[in-house]
Parts: sequence; C-alpha cells; structure tokens
Amino acid sequence: MPDGQAEMSPTEKALIALHRADEAKKPVDRKNKWKGAVSRIKWVMDAVSPIAELHPFAKMAYGMVSVIPETLLEQYQRDDNVLALLGAMHDAFDFAHHEDTLKSIKPDSKQAEILTMMLRDVCSCSDFIQSYAEDSQFCTLPLHLLY
Repeated sequence: MPDGQAEMSPTEKALIALHRADEAKKPVDRKNKWKGAVSRIKWVMDAVSPIAELHPFAKMAYGMVSVIPETLLEQYQRDDNVLALLGAMHDAFDFAHHEDTLKSIKPDSKQAEILTMMLRDVCSCSDFIQSYAEDSQFCTLPLHLLY
C-alpha cells in the first residue's frame, strides 16, 4: 500500500479507486465505434447462412468467417458489462458520499459499517476493472481470429 494511503478514509480510497477505474475504461469509448459495424456484419452473415448449406466448401468457409463477428460481439458484451459495473460503482459512491446520508448516520452504527463495506466494494471493483483493462482481449479486435 503506498505511503499515506493507510491514513485515508474509506471515502478517499473509493474516490481514488473510481478515478483509476474511469481511466482504465477509456479504451472502451474508442472501441465502441466498431460495435455497430460488427452487428451489421453479423446480420449479413446470418442472412447468408442458408446459402452456405448448399455446398460443403461454402459451409466450411462460412463457419470460419462467421466466428469473427460472433466473437467480437461477445467481447463487446463483456466490455459493456464492465461499463455497467463502473456505473454501479459510481452510484454506490455517490450514495455513500451524499451529504444528507452521512449526516444522518452515526459513526458506530450498522449503517456506517454497511457504507464502509460499500466503499470497500468500490475499491475491489476498481481493482477488477483495472486488471480487466490490462488483459490483452479488452477493447481490442482479436486479430488472432483473422489469421
């Protein structure tokens, strides 16, 4: 743990974690411009699927090529799920950091304990998003499928 982080409040740690997660997800914003094109390609592939059944070579070629948009769309779905997690993290932090919420809760109460756990979860989710973003499959076109 970096120096000074041990003295930070759970709220400060969660805020830092949110900023790190926001930075880690930036490649998704650039990648999303391809999602519509890949969806349209998938639609075309689905439309020509019956034609591929007419000849064994066409069926084999279709089977190899059709995997690409399916795989990309699955990756986009995973990326979208990570973005939804990030949104939930922001919601949890905003709730836990809301001034009226903090004023109404006693420091040693069960509610304070729950809010502290929520902020810890924000930090844990941030760690997950950062490790997910470091994965080579995150926000990339899986080029190994093209070769």
